[in-house]
Amino acid sequence: MGNKKKIKILYITFSPIDMNTSATIRNKALIKGLVKNGAKIDLLTLTAARDNNYFDSIVDSIDGVNIIKLKQNAAYLAMVKHDESLKGKLKKKILPIARRIYHSFNLYDNSILVAKNIGKDILPSDYYDIIITSSDPKTSHIAAQKLIDLGLNYGKWIQYWGDPLSIDITNKSLYPKWYVRKVEENIIKMADTIIYVSPFTLREQMKLFPKYSEKMSFLPVPYLEPKFSKNKQEYNKKITLGYFGDYHSSIRDIRPLYEFAKKSGDGLIIAGNADLNLKSSENVTIYPRLCLEEITKLETVSDILVCILNKRGTQIPGKLYHYAATNKPILVILDGEYRKEIADYLRSFNRYILCDNNEQDIKQAINKIKGQNYTWEPSPYFSPEAIAKKFLEISMN
Repeated sequence: MGNKKKIKILYITFSPIDMNTSATIRNKALIKGLVKNGAKIDLLTLTAARDNNYFDSIVDSIDGVNIIKLKQNAAYLAMVKHDESLKGKLKKKILPIARRIYHSFNLYDNSILVAKNIGKDILPSDYYDIIITSSDPKTSHIAAQKLIDLGLNYGKWIQYWGDPLSIDITNKSLYPKWYVRKVEENIIKMADTIIYVSPFTLREQMKLFPKYSEKMSFLPVPYLEPKFSKNKQEYNKKITLGYFGDYHSSIRDIRPLYEFAKKSGDGLIIAGNADLNLKSSENVTIYPRLCLEEITKLETVSDILVCILNKRGTQIPGKLYHYAATNKPILVILDGEYRKEIADYLRSFNRYILCDNNEQDIKQAINKIKGQNYTWEPSPYFSPEAIAKKFLEISMN
């Protein structure tokens, strides 16, 4: 028997692969799984700005993948470029205001100009069995549509959505909901299959767009690779908790965890961007957002990894799945209007310890973990190979 022909995939994400973000890790993990399932992949992405806070040079390649990088919007790069001159410092102060104004009147980020002006000649092939467009940002989908309009041939187009458009809790657009929904419909109607990363987002999207519900599916987020570190078989009275991710107050409420740690004596390490002015103390250490290498070191010294759910909305933080790659206990602090449904969903994996977002529940959950004599393992449900296999099965149906 001859070798089975490899599936040719064009994977489009305008989230640069050398950025330390949840979207990047999700994309890299799925691509890794697709390669292991026998796919041949051309990855179309953007060049990252090296002075961006999220830039991380250790994630700038993927084994077995042909990477095609487009240049970013030149005007945007000039605006955000690090500059210590008086003009640069003034620009830095104006930038947050400019961003708020821009996102008030735009549904897409600055990469929309790159998507609209893309050319088909950048691709090494005129045909792909599958096109996968992954958001965020949503401009990944716009780029695919432009390429198809230019004559790119394909078998199926799969849209892989993180946050949706009209029910995205981070959307700051001033446009009315009916208009945003119409824009979203114009995107999803072009896809052969739409895959969401939260079962609750899928449910809401099926209600909002019943006409397209039959081509909608859900798959959990894969982790990148298993991570093993030495586990304490018996916890001492004092342990270290690790929270690694952003915690803007409009999205997540970290204060109960922070207040618990200050009072309990247990150690807490927090690393991420926020609008809060939390202070380090004797047992609480606060870092800004760190590179992947530094975060990995802090994860290793943490006894318990903590994930806090969003205060509202249907999305589940990607960290919850990424932590499942480890052999450490994972504390999920429930919040938001979907917390009961999410709790039931998470219990099915037998991998998480759950509690509500208040000091007393957090204390009880941590004491429960301390009292357990349990050996945790990376979850088989979220491995790249397992998720990518299901992704291909859905895509080829």
